[in-house]
Amino acid sequence: ELGETEIFQVFTPLWLAVVIICPVVCLSIQYLLLYLFSKRDFRCLKISWWSWRVLVRKALPLKYYRVALLFPFFLVGLLLIVHAFGLGDRMSLYAGLWCILIGLADLGYFRALRSFKAEDKIVDGKKPYSGMIIKSTY
Repeated sequence: ELGETEIFQVFTPLWLAVVIICPVVCLSIQYLLLYLFSKRDFRCLKISWWSWRVLVRKALPLKYYRVALLFPFFLVGLLLIVHAFGLGDRMSLYAGLWCILIGLADLGYFRALRSFKAEDKIVDGKKPYSGMIIKSTY
């Protein structure tokens, strides 16, 4: 029947797969977006396992960087939550909530960067959530 939910337990293989695969998928989406925005230069990207983010080592406009910050976690998380409410699937709901929870740090970083113009450029620092902003002259 439609609307039936399957009850699952914590620490089952499916639950562990969701906990491990969701951050990897979101990190992969962020890497792909930054790869495309950096004109396909993979040498300027570095994965930070400490913060589950992709760091940019080359100046990138903030408008692209902001998209890459929010897109993977919140779009994937929100789509999974909408899917879960539509079908009544609890596992999708928990996966969406997990993606959004992981993305809360990126949301805070996004809020810190909102005072800068979209044309300004950013280069990430060695530590997660630190960077240098290069102001645009026009």
